[in-house]
Amino acid sequence: MWCTAFQLLNLIAKVQSGETALIHAAASGVGTTMLQLCRVQGVKTIAVASIQKKLDFCTNELGACHTINYKDTPNFGALVKELTNGKGVDVIQDPVLGGTN
Repeated sequence: MWCTAFQLLNLIAKVQSGETALIHAAASGVGTTMLQLCRVQGVKTIAVASIQKKLDFCTNELGACHTINYKDTPNFGALVKELTNGKGVDVIQDPVLGGTN
């Protein structure tokens, strides 16, 4: 998982300190690894998951800057814009690639 997360962030996305990454399935193996790598690289994070317990884990144990429960967020895009002061995110990691219902 570490190699996958590192390659996605650094070789493909070329994420930089101060940028923002939105991480879907943030409590998964790759998601948790990406949150940890982002934290040490100075990348702001928005962790996305389906239940509060997972979001709490992402914040309390992994240092996510913000969290979003996609099941309880009717206007996901507007919330992301709000959390990023209208800028949006620089990197999106989405291993789900399909419906989230």
